[in-house]
Amino acid sequence: MLYNNNLNIIIGVSPKNRTELNPPERVWREFKDSMAWKNFTTIPELQIHISKIIESLSLQNIMSLTQYSYIIDAFHKLNKK
Repeated sequence: MLYNNNLNIIIGVSPKNRTELNPPERVWREFKDSMAWKNFTTIPELQIHISKIIESLSLQNIMSLTQYSYIIDAFHKLNKK
């Protein structure tokens, strides 16, 4: 596990079978949920839709999908040892 105080970045390893703890998986789930039951007839149509999803994500949305306060607290406590 690696923590950089200057950049406020924590690099750690999550279990492979715990996709709910994997931030990219949570972001991808958000994309999939917003595309559920939509039928895109062309690739450009799909690309436009994905672009709109990306543009609509606020910093708060991204933080809520990628941060877990209890994990961050645990990393901070481990780093102090």
